Amino acid sequence: MFKSNLYFIPENTFASVTKAKPDAHVAVFVAHEDYLPEAKNMLQQILAAVKINIENDCILCTVSRDTKVHYYNAISGGNVSKILVFGLSTENLCLHIKTSLYTKISIDQRDWIFADSLGALLDEKAKGEKKKRVALWHGLKQLFEI
Repeated sequence: MFKSNLYFIPENTFASVTKAKPDAHVAVFVAHEDYLPEAKNMLQQILAAVKINIENDCILCTVSRDTKVHYYNAISGGNVSKILVFGLSTENLCLHIKTSLYTKISIDQRDWIFADSLGALLDEKAKGEKKKRVALWHGLKQLFEI
Protein backbone atom coordinates (compact mmCIF):
# COMPACT_ATOMS: atom_id res chain seq x y z
CA MET A 1 0.00 0.00 0.00
CA PHE A 2 1.02 3.65 0.06
CA LYS A 3 3.46 5.28 2.44
CA SER A 4 2.57 8.91 3.19
CA ASN A 5 4.50 11.77 4.65
CA LEU A 6 2.87 15.01 5.76
CA TYR A 7 4.78 18.23 5.34
CA PHE A 8 3.42 21.04 7.46
CA ILE A 9 3.66 24.42 5.86
CA PRO A 10 3.05 27.86 7.34
CA GLU A 11 -0.54 29.04 7.62
CA ASN A 12 -1.73 25.59 8.77
CA THR A 13 -1.95 24.22 5.25
CA PHE A 14 -0.30 21.04 4.11
CA ALA A 15 0.91 18.82 1.35
CA SER A 16 0.84 15.05 1.47
CA VAL A 17 3.41 13.10 -0.49
CA THR A 18 2.76 9.44 -1.17
CA LYS A 19 5.81 7.70 -2.50
CA ALA A 20 5.65 4.36 -4.23
CA LYS A 21 9.20 3.30 -5.09
CA PRO A 22 12.47 5.21 -5.18
CA ASP A 23 12.60 4.60 -8.93
CA ALA A 24 9.17 6.16 -9.54
CA HIS A 25 9.32 7.96 -12.90
CA VAL A 26 6.03 9.88 -12.80
CA ALA A 27 4.88 12.50 -10.30
CA VAL A 28 1.24 13.49 -10.00
CA PHE A 29 0.21 16.67 -8.19
CA VAL A 30 -3.46 16.89 -7.28
CA ALA A 31 -5.46 19.61 -5.55
CA HIS A 32 -6.13 18.21 -2.08
CA GLU A 33 -9.65 19.63 -2.05
CA ASP A 34 -10.61 17.48 -5.07
CA TYR A 35 -9.00 14.21 -4.03
CA LEU A 36 -12.14 12.35 -2.99
CA PRO A 37 -12.83 8.63 -3.67
CA GLU A 38 -14.46 9.21 -7.06
CA ALA A 39 -11.53 11.42 -8.10
CA LYS A 40 -9.05 8.76 -6.94
CA ASN A 41 -10.79 6.23 -9.18
CA MET A 42 -10.70 8.63 -12.12
CA LEU A 43 -6.98 9.29 -11.57
CA GLN A 44 -6.27 5.55 -11.52
CA GLN A 45 -8.18 5.17 -14.81
CA ILE A 46 -6.33 8.10 -16.39
CA LEU A 47 -2.96 6.65 -15.42
CA ALA A 48 -3.93 3.12 -16.45
CA ALA A 49 -4.77 4.46 -19.92
CA VAL A 50 -1.08 5.35 -20.33
CA LYS A 51 0.08 2.15 -18.62
CA ILE A 52 1.12 3.82 -15.36
CA ASN A 53 0.39 2.04 -12.09
CA ILE A 54 -0.28 4.58 -9.36
CA GLU A 55 1.17 2.29 -6.67
CA ASN A 56 4.36 1.29 -8.46
CA ASP A 57 5.27 4.05 -10.88
CA CYS A 58 4.19 7.30 -9.19
CA ILE A 59 4.92 9.80 -6.53
CA LEU A 60 1.51 11.20 -5.62
CA CYS A 61 1.38 14.67 -4.08
CA THR A 62 -1.83 16.25 -2.82
CA VAL A 63 -1.48 19.97 -2.22
CA SER A 64 -4.01 22.47 -0.86
CA ARG A 65 -4.82 25.22 -3.34
CA ASP A 66 -3.79 27.85 -0.79
CA THR A 67 -0.37 26.25 -0.29
CA LYS A 68 2.93 26.76 -2.05
CA VAL A 69 5.22 23.74 -2.16
CA HIS A 70 8.45 23.58 -4.08
CA TYR A 71 7.83 20.74 -6.49
CA TYR A 72 11.43 19.54 -6.33
CA ASN A 73 11.21 18.81 -2.59
CA ALA A 74 8.08 16.73 -3.16
CA ILE A 75 9.62 14.56 -5.87
CA SER A 76 13.08 14.11 -4.40
CA GLY A 77 14.00 10.49 -3.98
CA GLY A 78 12.43 9.40 -7.25
CA ASN A 79 13.69 9.30 -10.79
CA VAL A 80 10.89 11.51 -12.09
CA SER A 81 10.91 12.48 -15.74
CA LYS A 82 7.19 13.21 -16.24
CA ILE A 83 4.87 15.33 -14.10
CA LEU A 84 1.08 15.65 -14.24
CA VAL A 85 -0.65 18.48 -12.38
CA PHE A 86 -4.41 18.48 -11.75
CA GLY A 87 -6.14 21.61 -10.48
CA LEU A 88 -3.07 23.46 -9.22
CA SER A 89 -1.31 26.51 -10.59
CA THR A 90 2.35 26.96 -11.35
CA GLU A 91 2.47 29.25 -8.29
CA ASN A 92 1.36 26.36 -6.05
CA LEU A 93 4.52 24.53 -7.11
CA CYS A 94 6.82 27.58 -6.85
CA LEU A 95 7.23 27.82 -10.61
CA HIS A 96 7.36 31.32 -12.00
CA ILE A 97 6.17 30.62 -15.52
CA LYS A 98 3.00 30.83 -17.58
CA THR A 99 1.62 27.66 -19.11
CA SER A 100 -1.43 26.45 -20.97
CA LEU A 101 -3.57 23.53 -19.89
CA TYR A 102 -2.98 20.21 -21.65
CA THR A 103 0.17 21.37 -23.42
CA LYS A 104 3.44 19.55 -22.77
CA ILE A 105 6.23 21.77 -21.49
CA SER A 106 9.75 21.02 -20.27
CA ILE A 107 11.08 22.38 -16.99
CA ASP A 108 14.32 21.21 -15.36
CA GLN A 109 14.68 18.37 -17.88
CA ARG A 110 11.23 17.01 -16.95
CA ASP A 111 8.13 16.98 -19.12
CA TRP A 112 4.95 18.44 -17.59
CA ILE A 113 1.23 18.66 -18.32
CA PHE A 114 -1.06 20.98 -16.35
CA ALA A 115 -4.74 20.00 -16.41
CA ASP A 116 -8.06 21.02 -14.95
CA SER A 117 -8.86 19.64 -11.52
CA LEU A 118 -10.11 16.08 -11.17
CA GLY A 119 -13.33 17.60 -9.82
CA ALA A 120 -13.81 19.60 -13.03
CA LEU A 121 -13.16 16.50 -15.12
CA LEU A 122 -15.71 14.55 -13.07
CA ASP A 123 -18.28 17.36 -13.41
CA GLU A 124 -17.78 17.38 -17.17
CA LYS A 125 -18.22 13.61 -17.32
CA ALA A 126 -21.44 13.83 -15.27
CA LYS A 127 -22.81 16.35 -17.78
CA GLY A 128 -22.07 13.99 -20.67
CA GLU A 129 -19.43 16.32 -22.10
CA LYS A 130 -15.88 15.41 -22.95
CA LYS A 131 -13.96 18.46 -24.25
CA LYS A 132 -11.56 18.61 -21.27
CA ARG A 133 -11.06 14.85 -21.17
CA VAL A 134 -10.28 14.78 -24.90
CA ALA A 135 -7.75 17.60 -24.40
CA LEU A 136 -6.25 15.66 -21.48
CA TRP A 137 -5.93 12.54 -23.62
CA HIS A 138 -4.13 14.51 -26.36
CA GLY A 139 -1.79 15.99 -23.74
CA LEU A 140 -1.10 12.56 -22.22
CA LYS A 141 -0.27 11.18 -25.67
CA GLN A 142 2.31 13.96 -26.04
CA LEU A 143 3.69 13.44 -22.55
CA PHE A 144 4.00 9.65 -22.80
CA GLU A 145 4.77 9.61 -26.53
CA ILE A 146 1.97 7.26 -27.54
